[in-house]
Amino acid sequence: MRRISCSELLQLGTLLIAAIGVCVAWSQLNQLNEEQRWGNYSELNARYADVYNELPNEILTPLLVDFSKLTPATKRAVRRYFDLYSEEYWLHKEGRIPDPMWTKRITNGVLVNFGEYPSLISGYRYWKEKGAFQHPIDFRDEVEKQITATCLSRPEIQPCKK
Repeated sequence: MRRISCSELLQLGTLLIAAIGVCVAWSQLNQLNEEQRWGNYSELNARYADVYNELPNEILTPLLVDFSKLTPATKRAVRRYFDLYSEEYWLHKEGRIPDPMWTKRITNGVLVNFGEYPSLISGYRYWKEKGAFQHPIDFRDEVEKQITATCLSRPEIQPCKK
């Protein structure tokens, strides 16, 4: 049986220390990534709060309003809501917002918003018909999916009535 020399033991020790260092670095990167994802979510929540504070009272109603007759400021406020929603969707697609956060918090929030403020649905349709949404098609598909889900759960709201 061959004896292990001191230099071989030192090489083995160095290799073990390097492996431990890689594991620690990997763990720290994962932790930073998770913190960043929560940071993205928190920042978006703050921005949503700003958007909600700016939404005019004329659309903060469960009653349907003729969106085309609303003021330009009101139309822009609804547009800002969808621009922010699109950004959130993109972050989710890029893995910067995790699936559980997306499905349990964000999409549920959209369903509540569409159900409570049907003018958001009307506003989406208004901007879409004008060809003003230059968001990726998969985002528009996501919005349509949420509108369909809202109408299935709340068929009494005006934009869902045929």
